[in-house]
Amino acid sequence: MNFLKKITIPALAMVWCVYFITDAGLPSKKGNMFVWAVFALLVVLFAVEILNEFRRAQTEKRAAQNSPTEKKDYSGLIRSGILFGATLAYIVAMPYLGFLISTFIYLFAMFLFLRAKNKIVVVVASVMLTGLMWFAFDYLLGVPLPKGIFF
Repeated sequence: MNFLKKITIPALAMVWCVYFITDAGLPSKKGNMFVWAVFALLVVLFAVEILNEFRRAQTEKRAAQNSPTEKKDYSGLIRSGILFGATLAYIVAMPYLGFLISTFIYLFAMFLFLRAKNKIVVVVASVMLTGLMWFAFDYLLGVPLPKGIFF
C-alpha cells in the first residue's frame, strides 16, 4: 500500500489535535499538564508511526522488485470496512440503547469478529471492559454517559 495512504489517518488526527489545542487556548490555562503530556505522547507516536511506515514501504518496494507480480488481497480492506461500519453503528445506537448495552454488544461482536476463540472469555471480557469504562467515566471522571430508552 502507498506510504501516503497509510499515514493519512494519523496525520489527520495530528492536525485535529493541533487545532483543538490552539482553538481551546490551552497554553494560557493552568492545570493542563495532562493535556500537554498526552499531546507530546501523540507527537512522539506519530513520528514513530511515520518512521515505521517509511521503513515498511521501503521493504515492500524492495520485495516487489525481487518478486513476480502477485494477485492483490483485499480481505484486510474489507475487514477494516466492516470494523468501521460496526463502529459507526455503535455510535448511532448508543443514544437509543444506552452506553452499557451498546458497549457490551459492540465489544462482544468485535471480539467474535476478530476471531476470539473462547466464548466465555469473550463474554467476561465484554462485561468487565464495559463495567470498567462505565465506572471510570461515570464515577471517577464525572462524565455523563447515554442512558438510552431502557433506563
